Amino acid sequence: MHILVLSRSDRLAIHVIRCLWQAGHTAHLWCAENTAGARHSRFCSAWTSADPQLFTPPYNGAVHAVQQQSRQIRCDLVLAVDMPAVHLLAAIQGHLGSLCIFPLATPDCLQMLDNKWALARFLQSHHLPVPRTWRVESEEQLSGLDLPYPVIVKPVQLENRQGVKQIDSLTAAVAHLREPHPAHRLPLLFQEYIPGTDVDLSILANHGEVVDWTIQQWVKPGTLRFIDDEAILGLGRQLAAACRFHGLAHFDLRRDDRDGSVKVLECNPRFWATLRESMWNGTNFVARGIQLATGQLAPAQQVNRQITYSFPSQTLATCLKGDFSGLRGLNTESWQGTWQAFSDPLTWLHKVRSQL
Repeated sequence: MHILVLSRSDRLAIHVIRCLWQAGHTAHLWCAENTAGARHSRFCSAWTSADPQLFTPPYNGAVHAVQQQSRQIRCDLVLAVDMPAVHLLAAIQGHLGSLCIFPLATPDCLQMLDNKWALARFLQSHHLPVPRTWRVESEEQLSGLDLPYPVIVKPVQLENRQGVKQIDSLTAAVAHLREPHPAHRLPLLFQEYIPGTDVDLSILANHGEVVDWTIQQWVKPGTLRFIDDEAILGLGRQLAAACRFHGLAHFDLRRDDRDGSVKVLECNPRFWATLRESMWNGTNFVARGIQLATGQLAPAQQVNRQITYSFPSQTLATCLKGDFSGLRGLNTESWQGTWQAFSDPLTWLHKVRSQL
């Protein structure tokens, strides 16, 4: 199939394009910046520069632009990679006629999941586990709260852990608010610190029913392990059913060392950075989503190879320091991922060049 890939995120687009190629699909990238590294990928069939205003509400002219671009490449399906593209496509998908769209939730559902405060309130209202959370709009309000320090402070709506920080006292919290940094602008969320370990749940849902999933946890920097956990999967099923979620989502969770319980921290209702690792573990979410969109999704035959995946960049970094012990720990899937990355050199050469 010919897939139109709409994106503003270079890093995520590369992961999606590689998963498309692995499933035998042809990727046509439509990106907002014509210098995006993903366009140099050998797994990208073609690329077109998109007007950055296309991604800005109220999305004037977006319906015509998407239809025209789809006709030009004779695409079989349109896919949105990152949140600006997801919000765009979700807002206009009802006006695109017969054009096939990768599974997407409603705009209201996406807005709720993408907003950390709205998500926390939703979880609380549905009696789903979430750390205690406060929305702070002023320094005076902060000083009046009896917060259980340490706490985690985070922006209401930023990605990739931007601005996320552990704060150990009121003095440090006030200093954080006064720093002239975009990620420190009010309002901010202050969230109860949970001593424990991070766990991630990735799902593909069909109107509230989870049909595919992976569960992963970090062993150490650069090393990821896929696990089975019925309690976490059950939590994901409850959450998806509660909001009738449709499409892909990646949930950041925290397992509490004190009692073993798991709480939901935040959600990315889009593709995620470890998408390829899920593929090597046995679930190609890109391919499965296309099957769902086209009515060809076979009954779930869940595959969990329970691999421990070592990232090529981490292994290379240790080798450059003279430590080759990491090579002995690479399994088949890690070697496959390494080969796929290093056989696609223009993407990372472009990244290196852009940093010079």
